[in-house]
Amino acid sequence: MRQEPAQPDGAPDESTESPALQARRYRRLFDQRLVGVYRSDPARGGKIVACNQAIADMFGFDSPEQMVGVRADAFYRGGTEDREAAMDELREEGVLVEYELALRKRDGSPIWVVAHSRLVDDPEEGRVIEGIFIDVTERVRARRALRERERRFRELAEHIEEVFWLSTAEKDEMLYVNRVYEEVWGRSRDGLYEDPGAWLEAIHPEDRERVEAALPSQAEGTYEEEYRIVRPDGEVRWIRDRAFPIENEDGQVRRIGGIAEDITERKRAERELEHRALHDQLTGLPNRDLLRDRTRDEDTVSRMGGDEVVDELIRRADRAMYEAKEGGGGGYRLTRFSDDGP
Repeated sequence: MRQEPAQPDGAPDESTESPALQARRYRRLFDQRLVGVYRSDPARGGKIVACNQAIADMFGFDSPEQMVGVRADAFYRGGTEDREAAMDELREEGVLVEYELALRKRDGSPIWVVAHSRLVDDPEEGRVIEGIFIDVTERVRARRALRERERRFRELAEHIEEVFWLSTAEKDEMLYVNRVYEEVWGRSRDGLYEDPGAWLEAIHPEDRERVEAALPSQAEGTYEEEYRIVRPDGEVRWIRDRAFPIENEDGQVRRIGGIAEDITERKRAERELEHRALHDQLTGLPNRDLLRDRTRDEDTVSRMGGDEVVDELIRRADRAMYEAKEGGGGGYRLTRFSDDGP
């Protein structure tokens, strides 16, 4: 939590200031209510020697006088062990810079502060600790809430069956992709993080140009494409890919998220249903509707000899399938038609 102390540009160098000047500057800061200012006695458990109204407000006291004499141990949620850890660093370094502390208020409610403290040898009071506290409770809570949302997001994303991905709006960086990508694409997530366009390289050549042309619609929320990918092992899979824009408070698209679903089995089932709808299940021959649909265009009918010939062909196909189902051995077969008849 500690950072190396740095002297800000233009800030006074306390090592060259007279004690009187330091005291006046400290008093001006002390009287302000922008940050909590305190002095404590490290030899007596960190007893508060003096503090301003801001720090009294911070810890739920009505006045600074109520805090004077209270031991610092009372404010550490982890008790004396947490205080001693901070004191060890203060003794070793002489200062604490941006040191985050988990404390508690007078009523026991939690408060997080960032401390800037130093050890000072006062000619009248001896060695004391001078410092300021900045209340960062809301910042810490927001940070923890963000971490919890990230944890829940990853937990959800890693347990869904579809590929979930998140990229920058410019598509120049893949921010996240779940483990299902490796199962479906047969490629590593690391490769996608290194090259955000690697997923496109796997798209079947016949589909790639169409998908690339549709990519700008991802930022509009209208992107939905079905395409084939070719895995490294040569297997072809069908993908249904959808995307949605994620906007900031100003309505600008900052991220693009998406879900890619492996629909290979669905495509196979659709083809099977189509085949069953258009073919006889026992013989595998095209059924009457399919045959009629595919022989009704003028060129085909003309080549086959007209509507009467087509109708006769359909009747014979029906008869052939009937006998096949009934187990008849009549040897009824379709024959080649010509202008002179069968």
